[in-house]
Amino acid sequence: MVYGIERVLKHERREAKKEGKLEGKLEGKSEGKLEGKLEGKLEGIEEKAIEVAKKMIDKGFSFEDIADTTELSILTIQELAKKCEHL
Repeated sequence: MVYGIERVLKHERREAKKEGKLEGKLEGKSEGKLEGKLEGKLEGIEEKAIEVAKKMIDKGFSFEDIADTTELSILTIQELAKKCEHL
């Protein structure tokens, strides 16, 4: 009779382990999708800031004004300005 109980317990542990793995996979996928969406949104925001900065550079705004408006670093704006000169 003890052997039967041990078998049932082993079976229950295996099932619990399988369920835990499945839950972990699902949580990981959900977190991965959320991270991907957030990264995409952040990249879109940065791309838009770069577009605005390029337009402001073309119109002759100071790097400081562009940095205040777009929240890009002065260094990034200087690099954009160099690229705009080459075009």
